[in-house]
This record gives sequence, structure tokens and C-alpha cells, in this order.
Amino acid sequence: MFFDVLRTIFGSKNDRTLKKYNKILFKVNNIGLDLVNMSDCDLKNNFFSLKSSFKQVDVFEDILPMVYAIVREVSFRVLKLRHFDVQILGGIAIYDNKIIEVATGEGKTLIATLPVCLFSLFGMSIHVVTVNDYLAKRDANWMKPIYDFLGVSVDVLIAGMSVNDKKNAYKSNVVYGTCSEFGFDYLKDNIVLSKEDKVQNDLTYVIIDEVDSILIDEARTPLIISLPDKFDSKIYLHLNKIAKLLSNNIDFLLDEKNKQVQLTEEGFIKLEFFFKKFELLSNDSILYEISNINLLHDINSALKAIYFLKKDVDYLVKDDFILIIDEHTGRVMDGRRWSDGLHQALEAKENVSIRSENQVLASITFQNYFRLYEFLSGMTGTAYTEASEFNNIYGLEVVVIPTNKKCIRVDESDLIFLEKDIKFKAVINDIKKSHSLGNPVLVGTISIAASEFLSDLLTKINIKHNVLNAKNHELESHIVSEAGRFGSVTIATNMAGRGTDIVLGGHVLSLKGCDSYDAVVKLGGLRVIGTERHESRRIDNQLRGRCGRQGDPGSSQFYLSLEDDLVRIFIGDNFISLISKLNIAKDDVISHNLISKSIENAQKKVEAHNFEIRKQLLEFDDIFNEQRIVFYNYRNFIILNDDISIILNSLFLDVINLFCDKFFSLDFFQFDELVKKFNLEFGLNFKFIEKYSENLDLFKSNLVDYLKKCYFDKKMLIEDKIFNFFERVLFLNVLDVKWREHLLNLDYLKKGIHLRGYANQDPKQEYKKESFLLFEEMLKLAKYEFTLLFLKFPINNIVVNDELNSGVDFNSLNFNHNSENGIIEKKKIKIGRNSLCHCKSGKKYKHCHGKEF
Repeated sequence: MFFDVLRTIFGSKNDRTLKKYNKILFKVNNIGLDLVNMSDCDLKNNFFSLKSSFKQVDVFEDILPMVYAIVREVSFRVLKLRHFDVQILGGIAIYDNKIIEVATGEGKTLIATLPVCLFSLFGMSIHVVTVNDYLAKRDANWMKPIYDFLGVSVDVLIAGMSVNDKKNAYKSNVVYGTCSEFGFDYLKDNIVLSKEDKVQNDLTYVIIDEVDSILIDEARTPLIISLPDKFDSKIYLHLNKIAKLLSNNIDFLLDEKNKQVQLTEEGFIKLEFFFKKFELLSNDSILYEISNINLLHDINSALKAIYFLKKDVDYLVKDDFILIIDEHTGRVMDGRRWSDGLHQALEAKENVSIRSENQVLASITFQNYFRLYEFLSGMTGTAYTEASEFNNIYGLEVVVIPTNKKCIRVDESDLIFLEKDIKFKAVINDIKKSHSLGNPVLVGTISIAASEFLSDLLTKINIKHNVLNAKNHELESHIVSEAGRFGSVTIATNMAGRGTDIVLGGHVLSLKGCDSYDAVVKLGGLRVIGTERHESRRIDNQLRGRCGRQGDPGSSQFYLSLEDDLVRIFIGDNFISLISKLNIAKDDVISHNLISKSIENAQKKVEAHNFEIRKQLLEFDDIFNEQRIVFYNYRNFIILNDDISIILNSLFLDVINLFCDKFFSLDFFQFDELVKKFNLEFGLNFKFIEKYSENLDLFKSNLVDYLKKCYFDKKMLIEDKIFNFFERVLFLNVLDVKWREHLLNLDYLKKGIHLRGYANQDPKQEYKKESFLLFEEMLKLAKYEFTLLFLKFPINNIVVNDELNSGVDFNSLNFNHNSENGIIEKKKIKIGRNSLCHCKSGKKYKHCHGKEF
């Protein structure tokens, strides 16, 4: 109450932010008046002149108003679209590093042109991220006339582009593409062996369309580049059979809320019997042995696949493949696979070809990828309900931009029924009524199965309709754009909520004033019907927002039942039991504030639960992210520098320290014995001198100097170009192998780290400590192995087939051991004892690589 009074007096934070932006808007409008009569040439010159002045003035106060006024005028001249004042406010908020909530149909695509053109003055590449390829191509081509007029180059990233095409695309001022395309390019850039194969430039500015979908809904799904691993598909077939032989509530218990399976004592006994019967376990082995933990993990995945993952709800079976359906968008997630054996368990369940587990080469979450950008902002129709998460995770505030025209949509109260069948009868009656009047109807479902069930019901009563779900997503834009036609009926999963406007009267006759548009407006506009509440309020709001765009009329209605998953799982059995005991007829509608409030609270609980999961995952991923950044920086240093001799001292010192740790004993040691082991280990001929035994540090220092001498001696055998390429490829391959092993070790560590909580240890702190030790050890071992391979390899027998910088693996090199195989040799140059050493140390040769060992 107290805060409501303060808000009334001083306004909300959103109101105060908009008040500040309105001052900038006032400047934009005033400047715009002077630009109306300006010629195209003068308009361009005005824009170009700002490139040299932005460093000397306040961008927000001086440059931004002029740029936004110019872009608005250019847009009107080339597209006949003039930015509304509220769109200018949105553009100001994006430059101010905010996430903007803009209602559906308010023109987010046009808003993005404002900050993009402003950022282009800074000479950096701007990435505009969309949720699919269609929207990326559409938005780039649609806005291209504005960019062309102002000399701002634009390109689109499409899956399957060649390296050269992608490199050229990234050189443009503005690059449109999907979130996964940008993310995978980043990962691929960090597994290539040559700087010529890198495509991305610096990650400076990014504007994300549908930012809540990408940074929240997709946050828990990492991008992964992997290699197939060897496995036996029969194991998963046996596990599927065994899982079906176990009984619910006897051998295992299901936790539907958290989607977990808990085996009972009786279940463990049965499992051991079945594992031995199917020869997954030897007769003299027991289930509780450490080596059998993977079997328990896999049977858990098999049970989850059978009892929690539903066909046409969570996944599709198509062309012998299991395709995952995004629960938030309803779209098929091409190329995605569930990890930890869950996908293989599903393939066994559906009797399709079982494909191997993958060995991870590189991975990153969208959360950590987009936080690599210096500037991050975004747009969406539904962000305010997740404002706290955007602030906590990304440090971004949400600003709600008002609509250009007042929203007159009517959101009707939820209608709740006892059973699903009665609910769907009411939905059909609503569709029939609206359709008979001529209202266009959009029906939202939360799964493919529900959309097809509803489609069958409409087919039986001869109502013509379109179905939009993951099975026919290719027609998405056409179906959605025509969903506003007079008398049309469209059934859609959550995928209908984003990207394409539903224009009353249909997309072809979309101009206001047309007969079709006016007819639909008179009938009350688009009718939106929701058949079930989603776990997230944002998805429900997104569906509602499909109608009532730009001041158009419209109405929305949600139909629920006590058998819906959200109600059944999260509201509680006691509440449902109480309602059931009341004398309510099956056909009666339940409408009470208590029930509506309970459903909203259930959604809030689920949202809070999902936020905690995302937050916990991010906390662990942040630890790994620090290691990933260090590793990728080290790797990039090797790629970008032809000569890595500048890091030799630290590299060889780490190698010698590891060698001494491996062979040196404090209880008993002899330096001459250590030298023998050193020569044997590295294949060298280091001669022991008594003075080296004065102390261990001196001994190590001399070993490091000797390794450097051997390095430069080898370098003189072949051309610098060949040597640098060989050295780089060898080191990168060793690093990549060790990195893959490290990822596997971290995965194993993470799976069991929660058990530390039982010992009163903080799992996160323990994970941080142990993962750091593993990372440190991994880097040392990589340097050690590189040194071993480098010193033992017959470097004067290298032949390079292709261009030196084109390869990404050892296939571009032939390693020959015979001298007649076309060796490229470098003539040895005789160096005087008093000349400067070839290693560029600045010392004389006699005091550096020329001194006796």
C-alpha cells in the first residue's frame, strides 16, 4: 500500500525512464522538421559527417537525436514507413543498454534500424539476432533500402554458408542471423587450426529480437560441437526391455513435478537379476560396484524416456529420427539431441536407429555467449514478467514501451471445467460460434498432440482450418499471416506466437480501409482461444498478444480443466479433491477468483523453479566459462602468432617442473640419475655437469635452456613457414585432445559433486576448486605432450600438400621418414661466436645457444 502511494506520487521506475527518453524524443522531432525538405544527397552527407564527430561530443545528447531523425526520414522516403514516437523511444532504450518490451505489431524490426545505424558510425559490426532463418532473411531484406541509402552494408548468415561467404558477411556493418548460427560460428572459430579459417570478428554490439526466447527459454540448452563416439546399440534395446518389465510404485517411484525417477530396494534387486539375464552384468558381479554406475544411470534414462517424454508433445518421430520439440516455441530443434543417454533411450523406445553418444569438442550456453559482447540489448513482446532474471543474470533493465494506439483487446476471464473432454467441447462451441459470424479464430495449444486432436474434432464438423505445428513449420509464415482472414480458423502450437504479424483481413488485403479489413473489424477482430495454460505466463501473454495489434479490436479466452498438467501437478491434489467433492455438474463452468489466483500462483512457482535451475546451471557454467575463456585466449594466441618462441620460457619451465614432479624424490635423489631419465624421456643427449647439482632451481634452469637450444636447432633445419605451420598444428592438436578430455572430466565431476553436500561441503565451491586443479593439470600435460612429440618428431621429413594455412587437421601434412621424399630443408647458417644469437634473445651466440652443455 505504501509503495503504491509512492508510485502514484513519483511514478514507477519505468515512468521515470520514459520521462528521460521523452526529452531526447523532443530533440529528434525538432530535428526531423528540418530534414523534411532536405535533398537525398544532403541527408546522406549529414549522416556521413557524423562519423568524424562522435568522439568529440556526447553521443546520447548530440549524435543520437540527429541519427534517429535522419533514419526516420530515410525510412519514410524508401519504405513509406515512418517511425512512431514510441518506436523512437524504443530505439533510445536499446542504445541505453536496455531490454524493451514492445507489444506485438508495434514494429520491432523497424525499431532496430535506429540503434544499428547509430552503432555503424563507430565502425564496428552489429549483430542482429533472430529466432529463425526466415526472420533473419526477411528483416535484412526488408530494412535493406534504409541501410543502402545511408551506406551501411548488410548481410545475412545462413546455415551451410562457405567459410569465405561467412567471412565476407561478418565484414558488413550489420549482420542478421539466428542465435545458434552466431554461437556455432564462435565455437567453430575456436577449434580451427588457422586464423584464415576464422570467420567472426570482435563481439562488440548485439541486438536480440525475441530476447526472452533466446536468453531465458533457450538458456538451459547449450550449443555443442561434438564427434560421434563408439558404442553398442544393443545395450539401449536391452535397457528399454528391462525398463518395461519394472512396475511403477513397486520397483520405482515417479516425481512428475521434478521429472525424476527413484528406484526402490525391490527395484534394485530386480534390476540386478535382469542385468545378468541380458548379460549386461557378469554373474560374479554386483550392481553396487563403481564400474556399474553407468548402467544405473542408463536405466534411469530409459525410465524417463518411457514415462516422462511423450510423443508429439516432447518429440517427433520422422524419417527414422527422434526430433526434439521446443516446449516454449513448439518448433523442432534441428540437430539437437538429449544428452546422458536419454536420446538413445528414446530411440530404443520408438524402435528407430540408435545413434551414438557424442564426444564434446566445444560447448557454450547462450547465456555465456551473449555476455561476451561488450554491448547487449534486446526486444520482445513479453519481458516484464522476467525483469528480475534479466537484471540478475545479465545486468539489463526492462523498459516497457507504450503502444502507439491504445490496446482495446478484451481479455476474458478463464473458464475452468472438471474434465478435459468437456473443456474441448466448450472450445469447439466457441470456434463454431465465432466462425459462423465470420471472425478469424486462432486456437493455441501447448503440444502437437493437442493441436492434432482439436483438428480431428473440427474436421468431423466440417470446419475448414489450418494447423501450424512443428510437423509443417515450413508453411509457418504463410499460415500465420493469413490467420486474420474473414472466417479463417487456425490451430497452432506456441510457435505461432512470434515473428509474423496477424493482419486483420489477411496479409494481401492488409491496408486499412479495404473491405476485408473493415468487415473483420466490425465483427470484433481476431478471436484468440487458449486450450491450456502454459507453465510460463509469458507464453500465454504472447498468444493473447496476437490480437489487438495497433489499436485493432480483438478478444482472448482461455479454457482450462482440472485434468490439465499445470493444474494437476502444481496446484495440489487436496485442492482438486475439494473441488471434486462439491456438487458441480460435469458441464458446469467453474469461475472463481480463488482458482484463477491458484493457477497464476502455480505459474509463478514454476517460473521461480525454472529460474533457480537456470541460475544454478549458470553458476556452475560460469566456473567453466572462466576456463574456456583462458583456454580459447591461449589457443588464439598460438593461431594468431606465427612464431610462438616468445612463450618458450614459460612453456618449457612448466614442462621441466612437471618432469621433476614426476621423477624427483625428496627422500633420495641423484642429479645424474635424473639426467638419464630426462634424456630417456625426451630422446635427448643432455650432459650432466657437477655444478648443476648445487640446487634444484639451477638444475631446472639449465634444463629449460637446453630445451630452448634443441628447439632452435630444429627450427634451423627447415623453412620458417613450414616450421611455424608444423609447430602450430602440432600444439593445437595436442591442446584440443586434452581439452576434450578435460570436458569429459568436468562432466563426470559435475554429475557427482552434489554428493559433497552430505559432507557439509558447498558443492559449488568444491566444483570450483577441483575443476581449477583439473584445468591447471590439463594445460601442463598439454605442454608436456607437445614437447615430447616435438622433440622426438623427425622434423626434417615434413611435406606439406596444400596451402599451409588451409588445413584444420593433420590430413594436410605428410610425415615421411625417408630422405628421398621431397624434404624441404633450410640451409644451416654458420653463426660467429660473437654474433647475436638467432633466437633474438639479444645475447651473443657464445653466451646463449652456442655455449657448451
